Amino acid sequence: MNELPPNNRLTPYDDSYGTCDRTCAKFLVYPDSIEPIEIGRRLKLETTLMKARGEKLSVTSNGVAPRHFWMISSEEHVISKGLRRHLDWLLDQITPASQQILSLQLEPCVMRISCVWWSAVGHGGPALWPKHLLAIGRL
Repeated sequence: MNELPPNNRLTPYDDSYGTCDRTCAKFLVYPDSIEPIEIGRRLKLETTLMKARGEKLSVTSNGVAPRHFWMISSEEHVISKGLRRHLDWLLDQITPASQQILSLQLEPCVMRISCVWWSAVGHGGPALWPKHLLAIGRL
């Protein structure tokens, strides 16, 4: 990722982020007709979780996936309570597949980056740097 000058960083990285209990960043793809396994093949990425429409959601649930989905998540890969570390990892994974992501956007499918942040004390929250927003915008 291209680095911006340090004065664009209003808050430093903080891996212990005191107001955060847990965080992660996810890239989710909900293809209309493409099988989830094909998403991983096209992006050349290993999935964290994928389900085909109608597939059982979990061993302990009777629910089934209402639509196909494919996901990659930082949760098992990044040990930090700072969301920016998770975004760095996620963007490092998916940016090399940017052309494939752009081509998938021409297909009937929904894509999103989801940043999940659980508060430890009921307030606070992550701050994002411009470099993260620029990288997401390019995708």
